[in-house]
Amino acid sequence: EISPDFEYQPLYKLWHLLYSVKEKEPLLKKLMDLGFDEETAKELIKLDFTKGGFGNKSARAIRKILPDLMNGEQYSDAMAFAGINHSNSKTKQQATDLGTIDKLEPLAKNSLRQPVVEKILNQLINVINAIIADPTMGKPDEIRIELARELKQSREERNRTYMNNNQRDREHKEIANKLQEMGKKGTRKNIERYKLWQEFQYMSAYGPYNPEKQISFTQAFSGDYDIDHIVPQARLFDDSFSNKVFCSRKQNADKGNNTAFDYMKSQSDENFQNYIAKVEDLYKTDKIGRTKRDRLLMSAEDIPKEFINRQLNETRYIVRKAKEILAPLLKHKEHGIICTNGSVTAFLRRNWGWEDVLINLNWDKYPETTKRHETDVNGRRYKVIDGWNKRDDNRHHAMDALTIACTNRSVIKRMNDLNQLVNTDNVNDEGLKTYTQKIKTFPTKDVQEWLSKILISIKPGKKVVSQSKNKANGQLTLTPRGALSEETVYGRIKAKGKDEYVVKYKLGIDFKLKDLPYIVDDGLRRVLEKRLAACGNDPKRAFKDLDNNPVYFNEVKKIPVKSIRMLTNLSAIQPMNFNETGEAIGFVKPGNNHHIAIYTSEKGKRIEKVVTFWDAVERRKQGLPVIDIQPSDGSQFIMSIQQNEMFVFNMTRDEIKEAISEKNYILISKNLFRTRKLTSGAYWFNHHLETQPRESTEDKKAARCIQAAASTMTGIKVRINHLGVITKIGE
Repeated sequence: EISPDFEYQPLYKLWHLLYSVKEKEPLLKKLMDLGFDEETAKELIKLDFTKGGFGNKSARAIRKILPDLMNGEQYSDAMAFAGINHSNSKTKQQATDLGTIDKLEPLAKNSLRQPVVEKILNQLINVINAIIADPTMGKPDEIRIELARELKQSREERNRTYMNNNQRDREHKEIANKLQEMGKKGTRKNIERYKLWQEFQYMSAYGPYNPEKQISFTQAFSGDYDIDHIVPQARLFDDSFSNKVFCSRKQNADKGNNTAFDYMKSQSDENFQNYIAKVEDLYKTDKIGRTKRDRLLMSAEDIPKEFINRQLNETRYIVRKAKEILAPLLKHKEHGIICTNGSVTAFLRRNWGWEDVLINLNWDKYPETTKRHETDVNGRRYKVIDGWNKRDDNRHHAMDALTIACTNRSVIKRMNDLNQLVNTDNVNDEGLKTYTQKIKTFPTKDVQEWLSKILISIKPGKKVVSQSKNKANGQLTLTPRGALSEETVYGRIKAKGKDEYVVKYKLGIDFKLKDLPYIVDDGLRRVLEKRLAACGNDPKRAFKDLDNNPVYFNEVKKIPVKSIRMLTNLSAIQPMNFNETGEAIGFVKPGNNHHIAIYTSEKGKRIEKVVTFWDAVERRKQGLPVIDIQPSDGSQFIMSIQQNEMFVFNMTRDEIKEAISEKNYILISKNLFRTRKLTSGAYWFNHHLETQPRESTEDKKAARCIQAAASTMTGIKVRINHLGVITKIGE
């Protein structure tokens, strides 16, 4: 192996300069400092080491392969001697083993260190194994995967992306050096804070939210200032630089879980209009980008419900891992794994006319006042349902899968080639559309018929506990698979001779008029009523700026009101914290309900038992079954209902069996509902095709949802496997 000292040789230094420095003026000056005349330096700058024909191996890899290359070995052999698979090719044994596997093994827990990705990939493995085991299908010859990325970039776009990445890397290195000079570590978080602080300096004329003076470097890294998500991360899952601003800790606390736009809208109209104008001015003067401008002007209603950035990034990773997992199933000669991408899928689906299918299937479910016909720029009439889109129907996934199945290698190649020629003299959008319409595929009426028969398969419920080993003592323990309770901790007081549970809230603009009767302290209630009356009973005006305009509990002693204790009227409370004598002093509300069990009493009356997740975990710890099918009170168990379980309504057991035998899946689909929400006395079921929560009277009339209780529960539970086939009827 070549010594790393070669990095100090003049030719290596020259190459590194030409390769890494993109700005011409600094590069020209540096080359002339090395002894080159201006004319020669300008010619050297013209060299482009990123073009085809140049190697793309790291210096470390080159050090390993260079001795063998100098001895006359072939490049592929030199790479093999160094233990590097330069083409990701397979050995002879690996190639022989391809296609011999008949079942995929599930991923071990924490093998990828990304629980969401592991869960999705294990569901993929379950589906593939179910397909292989099904006698009507068997092992697939070919698998097609949709990639979550754009169409192939042009050379100019690739170069521009490359240069932007290099520029950002250089900028971060410079910031890291500055931070070290100022006594701070050059970590990613500190670099981000420094950049946001710099951005704050020209945003400080209005701050992001309120007027704010400029601050020093020392203040920026103190505890008085925060990095705030413009749109709360819990609502958009966007942790990028474009969704962050620098602000004071007080501003961050006052903003709470609102978007910046909604928070400013709650201020005076003058401040709000100034905020809008400043954001637009910063964007027009290139001080902030489009994404940050959009985030700063995004209200809660504008938060997109489509694939969010975090999910999209996971999708890219999932696609790579899926291809790696599925590869051993297939022979890579005539068949194999073919990857398409979302842009091609959407384009083909639209030009094949399949986008009308889902709206046709949903057309009769909505009232006439919400439906209309419109005409596009090409004169084609299409249907519109107000407030509806294809993602409201679970079958849009099947539609995409069918489109991907009809997209072969030649179509992808042709689409990529034509896409790069659009808006040139060779082809236009109409030419691209004409080509796609010539591709032989299925008639729209067949697609509509197939989609109407689909039964959605959703994993029901939640596993209560998992068994894990305690690293300290090696003992096996049962670990809950979810939150046992809500985060809020409640206190207990005596009020009117009985125990009442209370909670402490910070006084602010979130206070509601309806909260007044629940205030524990009568004197404090009168003080707040007086302030509200003086402000027209508007809490936002009354409690907007409590630092400068506090509410005093004692006007003479100037004792301000910071927080208030409120009655909760809660009863299902579990003790959590205890004092030295063992008395409970802190309480929590159990988390979501795990299931509801319905029984028939000895007198023939239906009764229900609500089992919270807390209760379910306790039963498992005691070695009892989670669902009590043999209660001690002599009642008869009828059924249990858990979230995401499937029920068929308006059909008897015999009618369901008959529909299955006759393959009348349209009838079953019409009456198939998924458990969405469970509370005592009210069970809500969404139609299995609906993706959005449904509860309105209009939804009930259109059979998009059903509400039931123990006495009116007529649905029959069914089990649906990974392939959408009913495998069991009844409990």
